[in-house]
Amino acid sequence: MSNWKENALDALRRSLYPLPQELNEIDWKGGLSNKTDRLAQHLCAFSNLKGGGVMVFGVNDDATFEDVTKGTIEEVTTKLGNIAKNNLAWPIQLEHTVQEFDGHALLFVRIPEQQNKPVYLRGRDI
Repeated sequence: MSNWKENALDALRRSLYPLPQELNEIDWKGGLSNKTDRLAQHLCAFSNLKGGGVMVFGVNDDATFEDVTKGTIEEVTTKLGNIAKNNLAWPIQLEHTVQEFDGHALLFVRIPEQQNKPVYLRGRDI
């Protein structure tokens, strides 16, 4: 199995250069949204995507960077972990890592493709 961390860095590079554009498998996040439903929808979408997907915290919508702090890392991983456990039709496992990219510490959260699909929001129809 290929290294998801290397793949995530590669996807980030491809999404930023030569022209910044988000790709299907990667989502830039300047910060943590307090919209739990929206985050849950992102997790569902990535869970159903071939190969899964990655949220990168520390990349703003305009493709500028913001280093993530220890507090941000804890807040993001806790909140997303809780959503992945409680807000989807069944719990999914997330992985995360902090990687240096162009001199910035960024948080990568991997949402693996699920074998059992489609993943959808708990309490809703597919």
